[in-house]
Amino acid sequence: MLQLLWSFKVLNAVVAIPQRKSALVLYTWFPYQSPEICTHVQEVVLNYWLFENEGRFLLNSSLFPQKIPQDFKGCNISVSTLEIEPFVILSEGFPEDGVEGRLFHLVMKELNLRYKLKLPGNESWGKKLPNNTWTGMKGDLFNNVTELGFGGLLLDRELCEVFECTITYLKDRLVWHVPRARQVAQWKGVYRVFEKETWMVIFVVSIMVALLLWRMGNICKETSYSALAKSLSHVWAINLGISVPKQPRAFRPRLLFLFWVIYCLHMNAVYLSFLTSFLINPGFERQVRTVEELVKSNLHYGYHSGFDKYFNDSTDEILVKILSRRKHCEGDGEECLRRMAARGDFAMLVSSMLVQYKSALKFVDHSGNILFNHFEDSFLDYDFVMYLTKGSHLLERLDSVIQRTVESGMLEHWWEEMKNTMRLKQALLVVEEASTLSFSHFQSVFVFHFFGLAISFTVFIGECLYLRLRMTK
Repeated sequence: MLQLLWSFKVLNAVVAIPQRKSALVLYTWFPYQSPEICTHVQEVVLNYWLFENEGRFLLNSSLFPQKIPQDFKGCNISVSTLEIEPFVILSEGFPEDGVEGRLFHLVMKELNLRYKLKLPGNESWGKKLPNNTWTGMKGDLFNNVTELGFGGLLLDRELCEVFECTITYLKDRLVWHVPRARQVAQWKGVYRVFEKETWMVIFVVSIMVALLLWRMGNICKETSYSALAKSLSHVWAINLGISVPKQPRAFRPRLLFLFWVIYCLHMNAVYLSFLTSFLINPGFERQVRTVEELVKSNLHYGYHSGFDKYFNDSTDEILVKILSRRKHCEGDGEECLRRMAARGDFAMLVSSMLVQYKSALKFVDHSGNILFNHFEDSFLDYDFVMYLTKGSHLLERLDSVIQRTVESGMLEHWWEEMKNTMRLKQALLVVEEASTLSFSHFQSVFVFHFFGLAISFTVFIGECLYLRLRMTK
């Protein structure tokens, strides 16, 4: 009878069997009393009920004593997990590191438990099937193949009705990560020193000064400035910091000429001061910073399909559009992260802690800069828990150890330690280089040089054709 009740996870059971006509013998059992017994049912006599004097118990003992011990005597439990950095890091098939991996080892040590590990394979966490069963890690728990599951499992009301959930021990958030804005082409650095409006003002002022010099040259009989083409040429030469063949002699054009030289001197000083910076680092294009901008952009996006239920809101057009176009990112999403970093055409909704860990070693450039950015606002804040089979008697003991560990700050300490280790490894990979000017930095110079040569050649051919036409006439 006790064995039958235990198959339904009924532990606090008392079976009364009559002994002759004078008494009832009360039987029960205690699990985890030795490595040989563990969860094998071995009945023990709990008490006797005597019929004499209207009935009484022979022994002064509780009918329902505490049966789950503090020390599990090295008994084995079956455990499901999967590798998902930085929460669980497997080594030779065992959870040797990671924030949750360290917590799991601490729980096993404190409770004196041993474990047999079962990896869920390609089904990972698993999903719910139409017949209300589960696959993957959750399927192992649902079918009592394993007793405990951990590794990126979230606190969820629906799942906590199917499984036993421990208290929460780690907080994380889902954040949209987008490719880092592309660097502006090197050749654009020449004109990006000033805004377009500033260039327009410089152009208009140059034309106006040339017109004034031309007008004053005609009035004051300045032959070098009496032609509009000559005035434009002289004004442009001063703009470029080149000397002119002849300065105006009359007072008024000479005064205007002096003010124009001073103006160009200041503008050239400002321009050249910033030009080198823009040639070395021309800057980046506009960065996608909001979900609205992401949806309107040409980027593809995705996340693990398990988060689909958070987008199932028909009243929100953006969520509906994201849900209809999203790509599935398998497992911990490393393939999607690689695509985002390498091709720059993909955005991903993913764990902030996971990206902090992976990006430090795998997704940085030679200067140590991460290859993608994240939105400031989180999409979803969530908590991590461990799952046990429904009705598991280990829950109270696990909660006790986990609570003490969380209150001691050990999980935060482990996470900071892992981040410091990542930073040190990342520092070893960073290659410091002097900011020397290379051929690519002068790309803009050659672009404008060949553009000028093309115009000059076109004008030259035009002049030759014009001259030939005149000679034939």
